[in-house]
Amino acid sequence: MKIAALIRSILMTYKSIIGRISAGRLFGCPAHIFSVILLICCFSFNTVYGQNSNVTVSASATSGGSWSALTAGIYTFTPTTDNANILYTDIQSRLTATGFAIGNVKIVTTNATGTQAGNVNINTAITARSTTVSGYTFSIVASGGISVTSAVNIGGGAYNKPGNNIDFTATGNVSLTAGLSTAGWSGGVNAQVVPAGTISI
Repeated sequence: MKIAALIRSILMTYKSIIGRISAGRLFGCPAHIFSVILLICCFSFNTVYGQNSNVTVSASATSGGSWSALTAGIYTFTPTTDNANILYTDIQSRLTATGFAIGNVKIVTTNATGTQAGNVNINTAITARSTTVSGYTFSIVASGGISVTSAVNIGGGAYNKPGNNIDFTATGNVSLTAGLSTAGWSGGVNAQVVPAGTISI
């Protein structure tokens, strides 16, 4: 059920309760105080569970949101409609300097007009092997949960290139049915082993 529809249902129930109060009190509380408490609860419910949109990473064109310019070293995708979608190559390109200046990549779910939980689903594999001597970070901040059903491989890509980093933060659950890799590159001169990136969930 949409958040807006649920709130309308709550408000209708509220009006029905207030309309039936004949003695001026409900649950031992004066009617006018009870009405204020109920309205505050409705507002709080909308604040906590609304104002987010679900975001999917897939092979479909990016829609329902936009990327920021590179700001403080970060490209941020923010949804502007419910059920937003990110083309997986948008992420790869920004992490590997393919058509963009290289930078960290961040996905958020906050949307002032959103009516969803704020879940993020990675449905298409992401491969963005590090191309620099300093790893970058792919981060998700979800007000709902995060579901990874396709692999994310952002490890080291060549000699002396450490792996990139993964930082997933969710209010709900993080479900992994596919792998996450930030492995460093190894081999080459003297069989050098380069550090892996970090994974934080």
